[in-house]
Amino acid sequence: MNFTTPQYFLFFTIVWCVRWVFAAVYPRRNSFVLGFLLLASYYFYLSCDYRFGVLIFFTTILDYSVGRALGFQRNLRERKVLLFLSLLGNLSVLGFF
Repeated sequence: MNFTTPQYFLFFTIVWCVRWVFAAVYPRRNSFVLGFLLLASYYFYLSCDYRFGVLIFFTTILDYSVGRALGFQRNLRERKVLLFLSLLGNLSVLGFF
């Protein structure tokens, strides 16, 4: 699925409408809406080529873990190290592919 195809426009319209409905029905459950958007993103990414699924799962787990660690870390130096590790992991994936 490419960004310029009618299939993407249909996919985007459906995801946007479902996201809007979920946000209206569950106004205090932001994690529910974010989970739906994550699954929709996985579907879009995997519809291009399923073999790259490991990459998106790796970067999701890496960034989520670093984000959680940043939330608990108060030392500025250690926060910078965590940010560097996240950037290194993501840029390594981009550089390799």
